[in-house]
Amino acid sequence: LKFAEETKKKDSRRKKAINEGIAKLQATAGQAVILERRLVEENSAVVKQTRHIEKLNDNLDKIKKQFHEHNVLQNMQQRAVDRVQSECSTVSREVAQDFAALKPIVDSAFSALKALDKPLVTELKSIVKPALEVVNVCSAVLVLTSEGRIPKDKTWNQCKKMMASPTTWVQSLMNLDCNNIPAVQAEYVQKQMKENRAHFLPSIIAARNVAAGHLCTWLVNTLAYH
Repeated sequence: LKFAEETKKKDSRRKKAINEGIAKLQATAGQAVILERRLVEENSAVVKQTRHIEKLNDNLDKIKKQFHEHNVLQNMQQRAVDRVQSECSTVSREVAQDFAALKPIVDSAFSALKALDKPLVTELKSIVKPALEVVNVCSAVLVLTSEGRIPKDKTWNQCKKMMASPTTWVQSLMNLDCNNIPAVQAEYVQKQMKENRAHFLPSIIAARNVAAGHLCTWLVNTLAYH
């Protein structure tokens, strides 16, 4: 009986140990499942975080690219501005130089017209038979101020008609757009001046007639400006 009781006690202890072992295994399995779930959740979070970081990196790359493109464009624009400013400075210097060179010519032409008052013009057009040089100068003025054509009649009588109203006529000379004188007229007068140089020297013409001398000065300087 004693042996049977001890055997029974041993069996009871074994069952208890087995049950405890099973309980521990079950507990461990449950913890493993929980841990596994945590690992899955943490892995999912890591994946999301990784994707977020990748997206941030992509955006950062785009921003860097845009910034680089902006800098490139800004540099191009700055170079373009610098080039235009340089060209403007060059043009400004050239214009200033041209103006400095042309100013004496323009001043001389206008001074001649200012000196050409009504009494002088009246005296000039009243001459019956003027010197050939005077006729040539007045004829050249007639051609230069005709509207887009070379007049057929360039005689002294036609020149006197041109000067019929002295004040109005002189004002029209002052208002003449020297930049838009038709080439055919300018070239015709320049040819006449080249072929008859002595007839277009202001000092010589002034000796013949003061008004014609002023006209000659205006004519020479106007063509020089043109």
